[in-house]
Amino acid sequence: MTVKICFLHLGFHKTATTSIQLTCRNNSELLLKKKIETPRFKNEKNRISGNHTGQLRNIFDVSNETLYAQIKREGSKPEQSNSLEGHIFEFLRLLRSKNNIFLSGEGIPLFRKESLKRMVIEIEAHGFQIYPFALVRSPYAYLNSALQQTIKGGRHYPWIGLSEDQLQSLEMIEKSQKLPNTVTSIKRLQSIFSQSIHFYPFSRASKDPEGPVAFVLKNILKQDNLEGFEMTNANQSLSNFATRIQNILNKDIQHISNNDLKKLIHRLNDQAKPEKFLLTSQEFNAIEACFQEIRASMDQLLGPGFTEENIYFSKNKSSQDVNQSLVDLTRSLYKFAATNSKQKPKRSKC
Repeated sequence: MTVKICFLHLGFHKTATTSIQLTCRNNSELLLKKKIETPRFKNEKNRISGNHTGQLRNIFDVSNETLYAQIKREGSKPEQSNSLEGHIFEFLRLLRSKNNIFLSGEGIPLFRKESLKRMVIEIEAHGFQIYPFALVRSPYAYLNSALQQTIKGGRHYPWIGLSEDQLQSLEMIEKSQKLPNTVTSIKRLQSIFSQSIHFYPFSRASKDPEGPVAFVLKNILKQDNLEGFEMTNANQSLSNFATRIQNILNKDIQHISNNDLKKLIHRLNDQAKPEKFLLTSQEFNAIEACFQEIRASMDQLLGPGFTEENIYFSKNKSSQDVNQSLVDLTRSLYKFAATNSKQKPKRSKC
């Protein structure tokens, strides 16, 4: 009897996770022809999700054990496919498949340990051999990408500024402001999967001529011929200047759910020079002690192949450069306000 494989993608942030998920979702029929099946979890918009984090988290939440057992026992299809009951039903359908399956979630490494163990036990009980894998960025590359992403999401870091003159003097980063890192998640995954977990340096995946998504398809899902696959690149990053502007705005404005402000930041990102976000040498000096602790921990967990990297910094902007950038920003604000006012529907006088 052929062993069925569950490819379990434990997607860390900023490792092309969204692109991998969307590519697998959008090419699900092609993968199915090659004996790899993906779940058809429906989201709140009744669309099939590429990221399975939310559904799997809810399915294996301790509070839903009784409901899971009931649906498993009764086997009746719920009326609403995008409900918790619908997700449980779809997951059980997938486990009964004779094909290999693919599950992916960027939040899976953050699941409670007992929930993750229950998920593993349930998958294995249906005859699957789990192939857990994760792409891992080197610590400094991850730090810069994660800072950019969390700033984009509304987080404020007081030690990141626009120019050297504006950099706040910090003796040491506060303990409450921990640097983004993957150490805790790596430890949790190693404790769950032991020697069966497969970690791949993201730098290695990025060297594939067709990119990290193709690396996963070819080297992990064993797709020798990618003809017919439509690759998806997602999650555009903010430029260095746009990130720093948004970081300043995040201090006083809660705008993560404000669509107008999101549009403004993206317009600013288009206007700015396409220089990717990197810390300046002064900013790095402020947090270097904490960073070196992270690096040492990763080196111990995964080895030097995951931590060796070149450290690059962005250049400090002079006051003149900052002033010119603010002039450009003002122009963008004016254009944005003018465009936005034209697009708003006129109110009825009645």
